[in-house]
Order: sequence, then C-alpha cells, then structure tokens
Amino acid sequence: MLGVLSYACLGVSGSVIARDETGEAASAVLTNDRLERPLLHLSRSTFMGIPSFDGTIEVRCQDGSKAQAGYVTGGLHTRVRVVGSSPCRLSEDPYW
Repeated sequence: MLGVLSYACLGVSGSVIARDETGEAASAVLTNDRLERPLLHLSRSTFMGIPSFDGTIEVRCQDGSKAQAGYVTGGLHTRVRVVGSSPCRLSEDPYW
C-alpha cells in the first residue's frame, strides 16, 4: 500500500531524472537563475529529484564541463541522458 501511495505522490509531484550512459557525470542539479538544488545520486548512473521550482537540469561532468537540458516544473516528469563525454552532452529522451 505504501508503494502505491509513493507512486501516486510522485505522479502528482513530477520527477527530475538524469541518466548517465557515459560514466562521466560527477553531479546533477535542478537550477534556474536564482536557485540550485542537487539531485539525489541513486546509483552509479542515475540522479533523481522532485521539482520544487521551475528550472532546468544541469549535469556537471568529471572533466569540469557542464551541460543543461530539459524544462522542469511541478507535475512534469523531465528526463535527460548524458550521451557524450569531454565535454558532456545531454539528450532529452522521454522514452527510456
């Protein structure tokens, strides 16, 4: 029952997910002009959060490069993939 409630809450709140296919991502954040919130590093290749403000996903790679993609807002499920290294490149892919 708790699992069903968790999924229902996530469905209403929205989600932010960055999936790293390269192994190069050091961190990921939800950011806009004024605020920044780190995404939880769930596994070696997945960062996740629940949107608390409107913004975009920024991935910071181990080589110091940064990339931004996706529009994040409450109730919306935004997903990006890290698809390139040196420098980082992101792809918006709603189907994975």
